[in-house]
Amino acid sequence: MFVTPGSRSGIKTPPRLAHGYVVRSHDNRTVASGTFRPDPRRRTIQHLVANGAFTFAPQTEESVVITEVLNGAGAGAITTSGYTKVDGNYATANGSKFLFISTKSRNFAHLNIIPLQ
Repeated sequence: MFVTPGSRSGIKTPPRLAHGYVVRSHDNRTVASGTFRPDPRRRTIQHLVANGAFTFAPQTEESVVITEVLNGAGAGAITTSGYTKVDGNYATANGSKFLFISTKSRNFAHLNIIPLQ
């Protein structure tokens, strides 16, 4: 149910998405240390260069964020923290590419790591 200000019944039919939509990827630049947490307010598709060891943690809002991870020459281990479940594996080879699909729901957080080579 959608409530529309000024409507008589207060009920409005939800809008329908008839086509896909375009999203520009947000550049998180190089991440080399600390904790990285995707921010869905910056866009739901993001990218970064991994150039050191760091921790990947779930976003705070209920959302899905896809982060493209490209390993730089100094790529180190990416550990995870705060996820209910993590699927997939990460490797540190220079030039390797991955999609990190981070899903945060009300009670759970899931990370799916997909290698792209």
